[in-house]
Amino acid sequence: MRRASQRAAAGRGGLPNAIFIWAPVERLPPELTGVTELHMIMPWGSLLRAVAGGDPEVLAGLAGACRPGARFRIALNLHPWRSAGGGAVPELGGLPEPDPGWAQTTLADRYAVAGWQLDQADYLTGPEIEALDSSWTRRLRSSRPGRFDVLALTGTVTPQVQR
Repeated sequence: MRRASQRAAAGRGGLPNAIFIWAPVERLPPELTGVTELHMIMPWGSLLRAVAGGDPEVLAGLAGACRPGARFRIALNLHPWRSAGGGAVPELGGLPEPDPGWAQTTLADRYAVAGWQLDQADYLTGPEIEALDSSWTRRLRSSRPGRFDVLALTGTVTPQVQR
């Protein structure tokens, strides 16, 4: 994580306030506070399950690290739902493939319980996916011949309880 942090701070204008966390989403470090922007690019594991399913406990924990009005952006790789076996990826736990309509209704309601306001849910275009500019996104895209769909969720977080 140290090298990734150093690259983020040094590259293209730098991001000296970027924080990289290596911890289970269910047990974030208590020192993590005052977050003004929350970006999750191609989450997997329990984080994927939590944001794609609107897990109120995990979302509330993430919100607790944020300042009121913090912006969030989540970029969901939709390939796990479309892989062999039709979504047999264990992290998905039987969740339906999210689409903009489902996100704006069902998922938005689940997010609201944890203090998240979902403002927009849209599929990203090719150039928007390229603009994510992460090595993981490039790796995923290069290993997926043909179509590579990403659903972006954006909005604000107003924590109900701050740490």
